[in-house]
Amino acid sequence: MFSLFEGSFAYQFFYGVFKDTIALEMAVVFFRLWFVWLPIFLGYIFVKMWLAWVRNYYIWNDERVLLEIKVPREMKKTPAAIEAVFAALYEAREANFYERFWEGFVPAHYSFEIASIGGKIHFYVECPKFFQSLIESHFYSQFTGLEIREAEDYTSLIPKKIPNEEWDLRGMEFDLEKEDAFPILTYVDVYEMKLKVVEEVKEHYVDPLSSLFEFFGSLKEGEHLWFQILVESAGKEWREEVDKLHKKLTGKKRFEFAAEIPRFTSPEESVLKAIARATTKPGFKTGIRVIYLARREVFSPLAFAAVQGIIKQFNSPVLNSFRLLRTTRARYFFKKWREADRKKRMLNAFRERSYFHYPYIRPYFILNTEELATIYHFPVMFTEVPALERIESRKMKPPPFLPT
Repeated sequence: MFSLFEGSFAYQFFYGVFKDTIALEMAVVFFRLWFVWLPIFLGYIFVKMWLAWVRNYYIWNDERVLLEIKVPREMKKTPAAIEAVFAALYEAREANFYERFWEGFVPAHYSFEIASIGGKIHFYVECPKFFQSLIESHFYSQFTGLEIREAEDYTSLIPKKIPNEEWDLRGMEFDLEKEDAFPILTYVDVYEMKLKVVEEVKEHYVDPLSSLFEFFGSLKEGEHLWFQILVESAGKEWREEVDKLHKKLTGKKRFEFAAEIPRFTSPEESVLKAIARATTKPGFKTGIRVIYLARREVFSPLAFAAVQGIIKQFNSPVLNSFRLLRTTRARYFFKKWREADRKKRMLNAFRERSYFHYPYIRPYFILNTEELATIYHFPVMFTEVPALERIESRKMKPPPFLPT
């Protein structure tokens, strides 16, 4: 093989340029050892292609179901209840070698969604069919009078190809400004509940998502606004991220208790305590995607800006903040064509509930259960949400499959 290379034009050219140089000698040695590096290189390519195929096959055969959740009129639970649901969905187990490389196993991922369809608000959870009963039991154990049913995919209510002559859309995905271990503002911080989170709310309680519910309910007929939070257990990746940040800030490995925090100035100490508290809770890989669709006669570009403003209320000037990662807007060259392509891809990604795996892989960040409960929970009875269809509370026996 090497003799063929020696007679080639490329060899003659490089020999003339790099004659009597170390670079030429190293190149000659490299090509003479092709029987060492070529099998390794081809083996690496094969493993990557195999993993992509077997994981795609696993995902393709993973039966999914969309559940709609209807909340009772007398909902008194704070976001602490939905935080317990997120914690129950956390998977600490790591896949073994056989599961990962032969079966193509990927951790279970879920999509928690709030949709406004013509001003009517709906709550959804999209999950593997295999875990449907488990998810229902977690919700029923935390919320009395809740109603859960299988639903048709609401994204099928609009045309498959948008933009078109009648419809247009805007979409955006979010990321975090700082490292994942820096927390955003949560319902515990903002409303001074601290670590002793109360289970039932008072009449003066203000819902962290009240502005979102109010705006979702203000949409007109022909307008759709979809808010999607995709999650998957972070596993050891979460702890590695925490250890890296603590070492960066303190020069030491992660500490488990606030008493172990070194003495800093007051602002630095408060940041470290917030990080220490946040990282004691399970972490989830997270992707946030928002899409606004409407008929052209009622389409309002202001809706896009309004959602950005609502998300910003969870930003902290000293901790972490949300920032735009990707939008459907394009600039400069071939703007119209590129925007149409971006809109099509983001709409398809939303419909596929795809973020961490094939067919649409996006950069994700990690939020803990408290942060997730802050940006996805049900409105309490004291929050006026006329656009939300509540069910009347009624006394019922718990489902027989609930854990005792």
